[in-house]
Amino acid sequence: MAVVWSTGSEKVPGAAQLPHVAAAMVIGLVGFALGYLAYNYAVSHVAVGVAGMALNLIPLFGVVVAVLWLGEDLSTPKVIGGALILVGVFSSPTTRKPSP
Repeated sequence: MAVVWSTGSEKVPGAAQLPHVAAAMVIGLVGFALGYLAYNYAVSHVAVGVAGMALNLIPLFGVVVAVLWLGEDLSTPKVIGGALILVGVFSSPTTRKPSP
């Protein structure tokens, strides 16, 4: 942001835009943080490959936060996409392989 603002290719947000900038930052931070927290929790309980499935939750958390915080519309494609993510995550194997 600093580079873009310093070159003048984009204006620095004014005071009127600060609530929008703050909302975008919260959605980004919370949406990403929840996905990575789920991944870190999963790594300690299942194999790393399986835990990687938790990273697929990042866009789902982003949409949920946008709907709850900003009042975004929850359209049918978003619901279907979220359901597919959850089906994929919960249908993946979750047991550890015995070590040789």
